[in-house]
Amino acid sequence: MVALSSCAVDTTGTAPSYARLDSLLPADTAGRRQDAQVQNRIFPDAAFYIGGKYIGTYELGIDNFTPGQGTQAVLNQTGSRYVVVYPVVRADGQAARRVQYPFYQADSSLLTLAPDGRFNLGTKVLREVKRIARPYPLAEDFEQESLSVDSGTGTRVRLQVKRDTLGRRGRFGYCYVAPGTFVRRFAQVAAKSFVRVPQNTTLPLYLELDYRSTTPITVGLYFPLQGQVQFLADVVFKASPDGWRREYVFLSDEAASIPQGTPVKAFIASTQADTSQPFYMAVDNLRLLHLGPRL
Repeated sequence: MVALSSCAVDTTGTAPSYARLDSLLPADTAGRRQDAQVQNRIFPDAAFYIGGKYIGTYELGIDNFTPGQGTQAVLNQTGSRYVVVYPVVRADGQAARRVQYPFYQADSSLLTLAPDGRFNLGTKVLREVKRIARPYPLAEDFEQESLSVDSGTGTRVRLQVKRDTLGRRGRFGYCYVAPGTFVRRFAQVAAKSFVRVPQNTTLPLYLELDYRSTTPITVGLYFPLQGQVQFLADVVFKASPDGWRREYVFLSDEAASIPQGTPVKAFIASTQADTSQPFYMAVDNLRLLHLGPRL
């Protein structure tokens, strides 16, 4: 966890009243940060518990509670209290579907809250839970030469590996469709191998990805059925030509609706219909995550 910058005072000066949390950084199970570039691994929201009391879930990087604007105080507690922060994601990119992200542990610190106090939790990280299933069914940040993803089926668009373009260091996957190019289905990036994943709505299954594109994209699973490949898309994200976006896609419902025991592939595809105009789709930091069985 980076920069829980302060507990400021409210207008009465009786108790700490609000907090600002700038960002949360994931780390592996040993506490090593996974990514030197903060923007590649940032969570959009965080849930606060103080003294065992749920305070709320807030967007990171903004003052969620500002003294003097009639907003109820967040903290309003004094004395020794544990401050616990959980990583929260917007499942399928929707703020209304905020859920605790199950693959990282919460971070906690013991503070002594007092009027007129200002508290800095320092630089901390959220560790991955040890039950994350390994190897990942899909794990590719494109920094390695050997790719675990390809252009998928139903397209003639070649998956390229780009470096130092679109404002990102390192490598990422890139599909470009020139005007008039024949695309039987859509520009598509998919896992090379079919894998088996949990097929139960109570077991978390997420696709984690960064994308940038001039076209909306859809995300989901596809699987073999009666000799043909079936596509099961989950959600459509809007185009993001001006910057990279990180999304978390909840796929447990889709996996549970597929015949039990069926291997699947994860895919990301464009939804561009007008092939008279050029468009591109770039993806990075793909992970299809679920938890392993309890020992």
